[in-house]
Amino acid sequence: MAEPAGSAIPEAERGMRAALRVRDFRLLWIGQAVSYLGDQFHFVALAWLTLLLTGSALALGTVLMVAAVPRAVLMLAGGAITDRFSQRVLMLLSDSTRAVLVTLLAALVLTGNAQLWQLYILGFIFGIMDAVFIPAGQAIIPSLVDEARLTGANALMQAANSATSLLGPVAAGALVAVLTGVRGIGIALAVDAATFYISALFLTLMRGRGGLEQESSDQNLLESIRDGLRYAWHDPIMRALLIAIAGIDVTAAGVFDVGLPLLGRSHFGGSVAFGIMVSGFGAGALLGVIGAGMIKKPRHRGIFAVGILALFGTGTAILPLAPNVAVATVMIALMGVGGGFINVLIMPWIQARTDPTMQGRIASLIMLASVGLTPVSFAVAGWIASFTLMGLFVAGGAIILTTAAYTALSPARTID
Repeated sequence: MAEPAGSAIPEAERGMRAALRVRDFRLLWIGQAVSYLGDQFHFVALAWLTLLLTGSALALGTVLMVAAVPRAVLMLAGGAITDRFSQRVLMLLSDSTRAVLVTLLAALVLTGNAQLWQLYILGFIFGIMDAVFIPAGQAIIPSLVDEARLTGANALMQAANSATSLLGPVAAGALVAVLTGVRGIGIALAVDAATFYISALFLTLMRGRGGLEQESSDQNLLESIRDGLRYAWHDPIMRALLIAIAGIDVTAAGVFDVGLPLLGRSHFGGSVAFGIMVSGFGAGALLGVIGAGMIKKPRHRGIFAVGILALFGTGTAILPLAPNVAVATVMIALMGVGGGFINVLIMPWIQARTDPTMQGRIASLIMLASVGLTPVSFAVAGWIASFTLMGLFVAGGAIILTTAAYTALSPARTID
């Protein structure tokens, strides 16, 4: 039975189940879970299509980069737009646009008319859409559920993302392999398009608009971005968290995205070992998300975060010393548990602390800190790994441990 977002709930019912009792959040979660699955089909299909058309790893990298650049450049603007308009409407427009674009690409593939330039255009438009959709998707959650339900709501969203990241690539890869060639790619893209239509449908069924529209119409976009930056900078805990997020996520992206494939090949026998390790991290993250979501009233989150970061940094530094892939996978899974746990515990605290009129801009800052510098991280990690793979993991672990020490000495440790 659905409840309004502001309803009081008993202490025993706090958590993921309580969040699902809110009708609009339940609709959002179902739609986004389906869309997350589609994202995995999209990635696999786009990668295979690019390689089928060109046979070039460089072309694949540039297709992905064409989407990543506008996403990073426009993320702060997307956050400001999110705080000015209805978040649900922005998400609906984004999903509808992407549904039409992917439908067209699927038709081009199935009719044998797909070309590389079309993928560049698709990626560029997707990057622009993502710059608005991502902060809107984060900012809408605290407008749908009250503070008591925030941890459960974030846990559900993270769990859906983690579960589809585990299952989606396997399903998409199997579909492309079974149907073979352009037919399998075209059907995979059609599945992706269908998930966008489904997500748009569930957004349409929601009753609330999502978010506030309180910002004066005479304030331009640059002023909105400036106000968001000033708001975050003058909050000591928020500032410390953004610095910590940047130090952790940017470092981990380079070390694991570049280092794990090389570790699998040089230490543990090849691509199968790499796949096992990646799956181990995903499974661990899912367990961490579910565990955090079951906590009725989180306490001492800052202290927990420092401890988990210290373990994560230590595990990263010693990972190449694992004697076999089984031990390495267990280590990575434990790091995944910690990562999932932190994400679910810290994000609701940020959402509850943030002024409702700033939710989109803070969400965009978090995403920029998390992914904005990843291209640089990939380049640096590749350069270090060309000399020493062990050095890459040790350096990454040292940076994460330094970030843990910074967090322990910063106001972020006081988060309760």
